[in-house]
Amino acid sequence: MKRISSLPLLLVACSCLAATQQNSSTISVVVRPEVLLTSSPGMVNLKLRLSEGASAQLWTADSCGAPPAIVSTSTVSKSGQIDVSAESVAVPTYTISKSGAYQIQLSSLSGSGKTVCLWSSDGMAAQTKVNGF
Repeated sequence: MKRISSLPLLLVACSCLAATQQNSSTISVVVRPEVLLTSSPGMVNLKLRLSEGASAQLWTADSCGAPPAIVSTSTVSKSGQIDVSAESVAVPTYTISKSGAYQIQLSSLSGSGKTVCLWSSDGMAAQTKVNGF
């Protein structure tokens, strides 16, 4: 009587099972907000990466702090109409709501001073001295 070994068949079955196994990996990438603000004669150059839903404001000033507040004094007349005093409204800042590279003419920025200021709602701040303004 001849014995047949089942060992070769078992090895073939195991190698087939091993070949069908799949491994997976997960890679997480965190992209953080970033800003690069420089100036050239008559222009400001901006490279900006914002968080989702964030926006950035640009303006000129002698020194940078928080962006200028848009403040208004309003009164309600007896007829229910709201009157806003134009003298109390600050000039709005230049707002950017999309990441990208920008070249912005200095004449399009509000405020006065020799510094271009940037503040974003996701916590970034930057400033650069202006040339040719």
